[in-house]
Amino acid sequence: MTKSEYIVPEQLRDTNLTESLCIGPYEILHRIVPSTKRVNYNHLCQFDLKSNRPGTLIINPIPPSCTLENLKNIVEQVQVNGSFIWISVEFSISGVADFNGMTRDQIYTSIRKVQEQVSVIMEHVKPNGIEIDATCDVISQSLHSMKNSRTDEFGGSIQNRSCLLMTIIKELLKVVPSQVLSVKVNPFQDLETDPICLAEYAYIFGELESWRRTNGITISFIHLEEPLHNFDVSNNFVHAVWKGVVVREGNFRDIHTIKDLMKNDKTLIALE
Repeated sequence: MTKSEYIVPEQLRDTNLTESLCIGPYEILHRIVPSTKRVNYNHLCQFDLKSNRPGTLIINPIPPSCTLENLKNIVEQVQVNGSFIWISVEFSISGVADFNGMTRDQIYTSIRKVQEQVSVIMEHVKPNGIEIDATCDVISQSLHSMKNSRTDEFGGSIQNRSCLLMTIIKELLKVVPSQVLSVKVNPFQDLETDPICLAEYAYIFGELESWRRTNGITISFIHLEEPLHNFDVSNNFVHAVWKGVVVREGNFRDIHTIKDLMKNDKTLIALE
């Protein structure tokens, strides 16, 4: 499909929205990532509609009660259209809401469980990639300088507070190739209560970039949720640290904002 075949607003025709971008072994043929958050997993026609432009990237969360068979049907529908799908997996610990109250054994057991879950999805569902959703409460608490009161390897310094997320990523890399593993974060979700939270995320992005430069371990992309209400802040700081692909997700209604984001040649836009 050529660039001229895409229908985009006239004001965006001078951007790279319709240019291709390689993510791992796949060539994504345009930079718009359609949202499937509110799509019923039984309505395959909706996934057909979202992915019917070949080369589209879909990032699909696992809805409650969705079975492996449901997921497989979704993946097959997207792939038959010549598009690509990442399954987004949340890290959670059943019956535990407070990260500080978890034992080390509970933490490591939960990490193994999400690793096993992802391994089963990769084997039986066969998506193009996996995303670990790190916007959940447990990981958010672990990163928070004022909510994380642990004194073991999961608390204290910036390095220790990032240990949970970085350990999850390392364990998933044992069952998912790095080039098709992504991570979703929301750096501004705790800004009002944790003034140094951006330093935490900058450290994480720096660690991932260090893996890329020194060890050749490049995750497929970092998926960023944009600030919902405070439009005076931005996730642009990611590009100062991480040099790989970034997916920026938000309710973008201002064409000028989209044009500014697309000035970075490794950016995709996920529309709400």
